[in-house]
Amino acid sequence: MSVSEQASEHRESNSGPGPNPGLLTLRNGLVGGIVAVLLSVLPLSTVLGGGVTGYLERGRGNQGSAAAVVAGLVAFVPYVLAGLYVGLTPSVSPPGPALVVSPGLVVAVAGFALVYVVGLSVLGGLIGGYVYDEHRS
Repeated sequence: MSVSEQASEHRESNSGPGPNPGLLTLRNGLVGGIVAVLLSVLPLSTVLGGGVTGYLERGRGNQGSAAAVVAGLVAFVPYVLAGLYVGLTPSVSPPGPALVVSPGLVVAVAGFALVYVVGLSVLGGLIGGYVYDEHRS
């Protein structure tokens, strides 16, 4: 038995119950979402945020995808806030009745944007998990 195997057995026997995997997934998703928001000046920043999430999840398959969904939802919050600001501030709204946008169009664009942001975040999560697995082996 090597020293590293003894050390890992010692850590496993002395450690109590580990943290809840659901909380780890939520934490990693929040970290990835914040990374995506901070890098939002870059194209495809949601892929980068999802990649960080997938890497932090250590390639745990479905949990990596779930954490990437959380990251995408966190990354989508600034879009919602900007849309609410533009839509509800009279000085920013389009002038005149001819430029009124239908609510159906607003919902369709918001839905497309949500699928776009979350989908790219999940893609990044899969890539991040793959990178972790390749880096580990």
